[in-house]
Amino acid sequence: MVEVDPEWVLKQNLDVIFMDLMKGFDSGPGKTPEDMEELLQRLLSERPELSNTNAVKNGCVYLIDRDIVTGPRWVIGHMWFAKWLHPELFKDINPDEIHEEYLMKFHGISVEGTWAYSPPTRPMT
Repeated sequence: MVEVDPEWVLKQNLDVIFMDLMKGFDSGPGKTPEDMEELLQRLLSERPELSNTNAVKNGCVYLIDRDIVTGPRWVIGHMWFAKWLHPELFKDINPDEIHEEYLMKFHGISVEGTWAYSPPTRPMT
């Protein structure tokens, strides 16, 4: 983990922001895209200083559940990062479908939920 000064982050005027969800039940099983949009708006309202960044202005703030960027499902999270950063290169990859296949093949379960979220202002191809 790296800790940086929030002022430094603002000065960078980030083009993309990934928000790591590790609070427990904010994402994942049972969560809908609507729940995630609500969460995104709440998180951004708690950090109004981010509103002046390119990332917020251009709808490039993404939510991702810690469970799919660490542990055995890390590859799913990294597919999301790749798709968000280079949608033109990864338009044929659907991380949600691959995640569902992983859960069924290796765990024998099917779970409805949302582990990664892109705002509707920047649809994925």
